[in-house]
Amino acid sequence: MIERQKRTGLLIMITGAIVILLAVFLEAKSFQSGLLSGLGAALFVMGFVRIIKMNRLLKDPDKAADYEANFTDERTAIIAGRAGKFALFITAYAEIAVGIVAAFAFDNQLVCQILCYGACFSCLLYYAMFIYFNKRG
Repeated sequence: MIERQKRTGLLIMITGAIVILLAVFLEAKSFQSGLLSGLGAALFVMGFVRIIKMNRLLKDPDKAADYEANFTDERTAIIAGRAGKFALFITAYAEIAVGIVAAFAFDNQLVCQILCYGACFSCLLYYAMFIYFNKRG
């Protein structure tokens, strides 16, 4: 399982590098280039951090066993489902509200930025809800 996670991290890193190269070679407008290179850099770093995390787990067999047990634990799966559902609803309503306000008040560039920030917010909210439900449940 940890080796599969390492391969996934490598795939995410490669995807990030490809997106960065696309931003450079497509010679997109400054906003598009910045968006693509920022997205590529985020993917690259995310993959890199995942690989580092998995390498640290491989060095400590006890932590690796705990990590793998968390994925097979029924309670963890239920908590993850509840957290994901809650985050989805909050994010969907927030993105709709912000998108409507931004569409009428500002230009398209800002709408795109706000929706990208909304997607990032949904990921952070998912992790916050997972921690909340894990401590509560």
